Amino acid sequence: MLEHEDGPLEDNELGSEDINYLKQVYGDDEESNDPEQSTESQKSDELQEALDEDLDLFGEPMVDPSKKSKAAKTPKEESKSQPETYDEHYICLVYNKRISVPESGLTLEQIRQWLEVTFPQFAANRTEMIVDQEQKYIIPTVRKGPAKG
Repeated sequence: MLEHEDGPLEDNELGSEDINYLKQVYGDDEESNDPEQSTESQKSDELQEALDEDLDLFGEPMVDPSKKSKAAKTPKEESKSQPETYDEHYICLVYNKRISVPESGLTLEQIRQWLEVTFPQFAANRTEMIVDQEQKYIIPTVRKGPAKG
C-alpha cells in the first residue's frame, strides 16, 4: 500500500496533485494517456497540414501562374524607373565604337538625335535605346522595321 500526505492510498487511487502533475506532463486529454500515441497523432496532424499545402518539388509554396505578382516588373515599368537624364559618365556602344555622352542632362531621345547625325540608321521610328544602369552603357539598337502604332 502506498502512503500519501492525504493518507494511505489504494493501488488504483491517485491524489489530486498527482492527477494535476500527470495532466501537465501528458496533456489534458483523458483519451490518450500514452505519450507515444499523442506524439504520433501530432506527427500525423503535421503531415496532413503539409499535404494540404501546395508545395513544389523543392518544398516551397507554389505560386499560381495566373496571378501576377506586383513585384515583377514589365519592361515598360523598368523604363520608368530609369533616370530621365544621363551625364558624361554614360557610354554609347555603337557597333565597335565607344562614344561618351557629349554633355550632362541629356534624355535618351536627345542622345538618339545626336547619334542620328553621324549614324542615320538610328531614326526615331526604328531605334530602341537599351540602358545598363550598372555599367552605365546606352546601347542603341535598330529594329528590322518601324515601330508599330
